[in-house]
Amino acid sequence: MLVLEDDEQSRDTVRCILRGGGFRVVCAADSFEAIHHIESDAKIDIALVDVKMPPGTPSGVSFVRMAQSRRRPLKVIFMSASVSSQDFTRFDEGEVFLYKPFAPHHLLHAVARVAA
Repeated sequence: MLVLEDDEQSRDTVRCILRGGGFRVVCAADSFEAIHHIESDAKIDIALVDVKMPPGTPSGVSFVRMAQSRRRPLKVIFMSASVSSQDFTRFDEGEVFLYKPFAPHHLLHAVARVAA
């Protein structure tokens, strides 16, 4: 599983929750690092992606579209503390969204639902 989260504390927390749930996790702080993981031989079938990325870098949604063009199938869970109605129009059917902050069991439930 790939976690794309620009906030270090949030990234570490999510990594710990997922590893505690038995998942193998690779993390990226930006879209460029995440694409490197996608293009590697790493087994990545699910991506947990923050929608909002720092200015001057691709958004989480843009990263997902690039990643899906390179690696199919890639299941996606988006997350954000703030999204607009316009952001929701950019999500595809089957992509899940979690509002931050979320409880660990909500994250693990979303991953289980996407993985099924």
